[in-house]
Amino acid sequence: MKRIVALCLAAACLISMVGCAGDTNMDEKKPNNSASAYALALASYPEMAPYPNEMEYFDEKTGEFDSDGFDVVYDAWQSDRKAQRSQPEGYADGLEPFFASSIREFLSNSNGENKVYSPLSVYMALAMLAEVTDSESRQQILDLLGSESIEALRSQAASVWNANYSNDGAVTSILANSLWLNESVNFNQSTMDSLAKNYYASSFRGEMGSEEFNQALRDWINEQTGGLLEAQADGLSMDPETVMALASTIYYRAKWHSELMRPERKRACSICSVLMERPWSATSCTRAAATPITGQISSALLL
Repeated sequence: MKRIVALCLAAACLISMVGCAGDTNMDEKKPNNSASAYALALASYPEMAPYPNEMEYFDEKTGEFDSDGFDVVYDAWQSDRKAQRSQPEGYADGLEPFFASSIREFLSNSNGENKVYSPLSVYMALAMLAEVTDSESRQQILDLLGSESIEALRSQAASVWNANYSNDGAVTSILANSLWLNESVNFNQSTMDSLAKNYYASSFRGEMGSEEFNQALRDWINEQTGGLLEAQADGLSMDPETVMALASTIYYRAKWHSELMRPERKRACSICSVLMERPWSATSCTRAAATPITGQISSALLL
């Protein structure tokens, strides 16, 4: 009997320490993607105004900073960021029980091994699975996720995804999802469109087990993770008997709010201090115990 396999992939989380002029947009790292040739529906990610490059507004000759010009671009970035995070009140209600129980289930009995688990990624994968099932199977997933109906789940999943999405050059945070179908399986195009719209999931259909379809999967993973998982993705393949596979990844990357620098780069660090409206000191730039990530919470670093 053919089997339905949920393909769970390792999530990539990378925090990149870069300078004030750094850029963390993943578009420049996207490899060639052969998956589009098998696409049934492709997810479209929101576009966001890019975080401004502070150094472009600093005149090295005069030592002046163009605050007005910077503020215009910064305000556009801030507006998009706020809009992305402005989800309906209570959109995450009911998720705590699933998070708590699944974390306990996945991270218990590690036998001395280090484990990584993303409840958000598994939540999105299960939500997609509910979309492509019905009757008792769907109801069991809805009960597990604490959703009253598939309609409620669609709305919540879209809000959860958007609340955690960012790709603005300062922070890249993408929950990527996909569905891979055996070419022998009939499908409903409206369901594929719903996956793309509500779960930001792309769907593909091809010859399971073929090298071409396997390579399409690897290419999709590498595209969604900026090429960070090439070694891990290289060995992935789908069994010819597989009916359906779900593949999900997490890509996270962020820039420090202020750069940690050597004393000889004091001038550049002073620019960061102006933007942060706090005085420069050797402590804050060379051995910071804690420093904020742009648009995110603070992170501690001991040097």
